Amino acid sequence: MKNRALPAFILLLLSTATAAGAADTPETLLIRQALNNDKFGMRRGIEHLDVALSAVAPNFVVYAGNNTLDPRGWQILHEDREAYAQTLSAKLTENQYDIERAIPHILVLEKKAVATTLDSGFVINRTTGSREFVKSARLWTFMKFDEEWLATAYVADIGEDTSGPRHPSIEDEEISVLLEEERQGWISGSASSIVAPLHETFTGLNGMSTHAPTSWASLFADPVSYEKWVSKRVRRTKYDIEREVVYVTVGPARKEALALTHDRISTGYEAGDAVHDLDRYALWTLSQRSGDWSVTNIVYDLGLTD
Repeated sequence: MKNRALPAFILLLLSTATAAGAADTPETLLIRQALNNDKFGMRRGIEHLDVALSAVAPNFVVYAGNNTLDPRGWQILHEDREAYAQTLSAKLTENQYDIERAIPHILVLEKKAVATTLDSGFVINRTTGSREFVKSARLWTFMKFDEEWLATAYVADIGEDTSGPRHPSIEDEEISVLLEEERQGWISGSASSIVAPLHETFTGLNGMSTHAPTSWASLFADPVSYEKWVSKRVRRTKYDIEREVVYVTVGPARKEALALTHDRISTGYEAGDAVHDLDRYALWTLSQRSGDWSVTNIVYDLGLTD
């Protein structure tokens, strides 16, 4: 958590709070309960660490948002539940978290979901008694396991800034090859090449030309629905894609990665001579738990600029 004010983004989050609450369903209520368990464990301290951890999946990923909505400023901190538990245990041992949590936005995509939270309150050092006021906005992803919703990731301190800080992109040949093969699949019209990198938990989101997760829309809740759509598209449409990989970051254990691409797309159709151009950024999250890298999420059309 950071001791920073987030006025514009907080207003955006809170502006959706009433609507999100009014539209609650059995699924969103279960997601809210998981988020409240996380908050309860934080507030009650190390004795209730298990309550906080009950809200997260085994392959839980934590990203540092570094107070920016621009993914070029994000880094991967933890790549599984165990690594996260070690850090959380140390924090709860050192500090007391007197925080409240708003849950302004939940978007459910069948058995996947995206949520935002806003925490505010005080972090109190248990040794010195010093108090620090904090506000922290987070972006969460969830998956439904049987009848239980568990968090699969969150981006901490996403803030409101859209221009910094930026971190150096690493060069990773395996990820570069994966993104290039996916691009070539569109150009050659090979649906199998396009969907080959997708993980079984894949989710596709539409960024709606904005940074704000509260404005994102669902596209594909699983790789099966995506493959059906892709197969129809490549039969009727010709694609030419220029792709620049503008940012890649990999977690310390190389289990998780994040990539940002800038695509310039031209499409033509069998019926007619019209050509349409599209310039967009796409955010990719990838996992390498066994074998090759695979794509877990794509957020298309993020509202980024050079």
